[in-house]
Amino acid sequence: MTTRRAVLLLIAAFALAVALVNPIGNFPLNDDWGVGFTTFTLLHTGTIEFTPFASATAYLQFVWGALWASVFGESFTVLRFATLTLSLGSTLLAFFLLRRAVSAPIAMLGAFALLFHPLFFWASFTSMTHVPFVFLSLLACTAFVKAWEREGVWLAMAFLVCIASFFTRQFAILNAVAPFLVALTLRRKKIAITYAAAMAVFAALVLSGVLVASQKELVLHRPAFDGAKLAMRASHYFFFHWQNAALFFAPILLMRKAKLSRITMAVCAVIFAYAAIRMTAIGAPIPYMNSGNVFTDFGLGPPTLRDVFTWRMAHPFALPFAVKVALMVVTTAGAVIAAGALPVREENVLVRFAVVYLICGSLVAAFMKINFDRYSIDTAWPFIFLLAAGPLRRRPAAAVATLVILAMFAVCGTSEYLAWNRARWDAYAFLRANGVTLEQMDAGYEVNSMLALREGRKDLGKSGVGVVDDRFVLTFRRDIPGYRMLRAFAYPRWLGLSHGAVHVQMRAP
Repeated sequence: MTTRRAVLLLIAAFALAVALVNPIGNFPLNDDWGVGFTTFTLLHTGTIEFTPFASATAYLQFVWGALWASVFGESFTVLRFATLTLSLGSTLLAFFLLRRAVSAPIAMLGAFALLFHPLFFWASFTSMTHVPFVFLSLLACTAFVKAWEREGVWLAMAFLVCIASFFTRQFAILNAVAPFLVALTLRRKKIAITYAAAMAVFAALVLSGVLVASQKELVLHRPAFDGAKLAMRASHYFFFHWQNAALFFAPILLMRKAKLSRITMAVCAVIFAYAAIRMTAIGAPIPYMNSGNVFTDFGLGPPTLRDVFTWRMAHPFALPFAVKVALMVVTTAGAVIAAGALPVREENVLVRFAVVYLICGSLVAAFMKINFDRYSIDTAWPFIFLLAAGPLRRRPAAAVATLVILAMFAVCGTSEYLAWNRARWDAYAFLRANGVTLEQMDAGYEVNSMLALREGRKDLGKSGVGVVDDRFVLTFRRDIPGYRMLRAFAYPRWLGLSHGAVHVQMRAP
């Protein structure tokens, strides 16, 4: 297979997957409401106005979205396509980086593993910061590899792209730390100085307040070193990071014949087994009982309607507990193998970069105050470069089959996610047409956030985000104690193989 044919196949598969999901819909998904507010404000006023709920790291994303909106119109559909463009760009950058070390078919498999990573694919249909971050991180990685080979003007380019990545997500500090450590250990003085300067710029941006616009979000997301809780939380988040990497990058693990580090596996086995057993014991095996997580039962979420999100009722299509336990066992074993498979003595600079980035990313994730599964996109994307290390299996049938299964899950789950959100916004329009105000309903996180944004606070009284009164609620479940159903809005699940509904409920007198 030629490089050109592989690129054409990547583009064709991407286009088909997008068409199957159907990204059309002028409504926010997850945290899109905050991104949209700042982006559209920038379009109208020429200034970046941050909400009280978001940090100031996404400058470039706001500019990117505003450029698209200025050409194609002001809508969340346009912002979605702006992100999808960067998703395709990330896939192609990953392919060309891999192509430097492996054959076109293997590089294509690695690029597909990134594209159809269910969390990355899901994020590609939002206007959140994960995909822009990965795109700029891959661009920064490309510049680093070029600078490693040629130095000269590429050093300046690597420095500039690294600085640019800081204006997407806080995790972008890893784009400076990983190259710095690689250059330092291999005694490449000019490169080490370049990235030391980049780290100094990041520190200056933080200390000056440029990257800290919201104290609320800073308190929520900053690293926490709180004594007794630290070891327990760190072990859980360290495990969580590798568990998601092993689950969604399984094709990479199955493709390589890796030499496993016994010491690493032994240490990780103790930590991971502790976290897995503890989470299972409290009734929350994977996917964890955390309303912010994307991976949810038979689909992708998060399911932010009041019955599941706030009242913690079971999702109508929940995985049986026995299946969750079995998945926990498999992913725990996979996490141990993934950590043990890191080729710490590999000479390939791309692989060495990936190993350092993965280790540093794991440490950062471990000490976060709060951690969602989608954060593993930011810290585990270099996993694909492990394809460039060590021998490959001659007949990678298991890897290809696993990739196909993950791709099907990513496409079907994301399609369902947009489908139920369309139904939710139809249900919201129904309530508004009947005179119900935002203050009188809980229509789910994304709708409630419009009220929270107006008031400048998330908690407006009732339990849940942005809720004043829950006289009217939107739910996944039909029968809700204390409420009577007014109307149901159906939506297709798994590309029409099944169906669900968003239910409009009114509190019973």
